[in-house]
Amino acid sequence: MDKRCCPLVYIFLITTVFGVNQKAFAQDIKRGLWNGQEIDYVDRQVCVKMVDGASQSDIIPLANSFGATFLSSFDILRWAVIELPEGTDIFPVLEGFLASTLIENAEPRMVGNIGYDPNDPYYLGTLRSPDDYEHQWGVWNFGQTPHPQAL
Repeated sequence: MDKRCCPLVYIFLITTVFGVNQKAFAQDIKRGLWNGQEIDYVDRQVCVKMVDGASQSDIIPLANSFGATFLSSFDILRWAVIELPEGTDIFPVLEGFLASTLIENAEPRMVGNIGYDPNDPYYLGTLRSPDDYEHQWGVWNFGQTPHPQAL
């Protein structure tokens, strides 16, 4: 491959990856009650696990009965992500999936939150700045001089 073509390939790969990630993060997050606990979940998306021995073609009529479409095929662990139509309440649909003998488990596509703040004083901003910037591993000065008003 021509060396001049490599940067174009890298740019294409990076924009493709970031484009997919932006689409994934642009989902509406809702809060609801599931199994007696308040959870955050992605609106209109559910995760289903089919029983051993079933195939995706067995599940398609069930998903179609809810107007759902597959966002992913069933993986080796028999899980898939299914998207529901706009305005659909996911909890009755989950009950419908669980009532089927083809589905082993169904749950909302939950969103986890980190409940931990690092105890690093540089992270917390308790040290003076910018004198302590040299301790931050993510900041690397290329030699530019900051504007005097920025200090």
